[in-house]
Order: sequence, then structure tokens, then C-alpha cells
Amino acid sequence: MTSNDSGDPFEDPRWLAYADRVRRELAPKVRESAVAVSVFTGEIDPKLAIETGYMVLMDKPIIVSVTPGAKVPRK
Repeated sequence: MTSNDSGDPFEDPRWLAYADRVRRELAPKVRESAVAVSVFTGEIDPKLAIETGYMVLMDKPIIVSVTPGAKVPRK
């Protein structure tokens, strides 16, 4: 359930605040980094997805550390 009248989760004030924070804080950090390192535990969560998306879209080299037993997606 969202806290807005439209029912659109992307119009929810909490999502909008998070998206704004990502633009202000995460995007500049990724832009200024030479390489990105991610730890993949086998669970995909929104934070990991957003960080990885920024790295891909900004054409950053990505180093992924995989915890033992984690199933890595084929692609």
C-alpha cells in the first residue's frame, strides 16, 4: 500500500525522497569513482540494483565479490 492517492509506488513521497537522495549522493560518488566493487550474496535488493544500474550506465568497470554458495546469474 502506498501513501499517495494514485496508487503509483513511484509517486510515493518516500520513494521520491529516496530517489532524490540517490541523485544527490550516489550518482556523484559513482561518477567520481574509477571502479566499483560490489559484494553479491545471492540476494538482489533495490539498493544493489540501483548501484549496479548507475555503474553500468556510467560505463564503470565493475569488480564483483561473490560470497560462497551464492548463485550468480548467468548474464
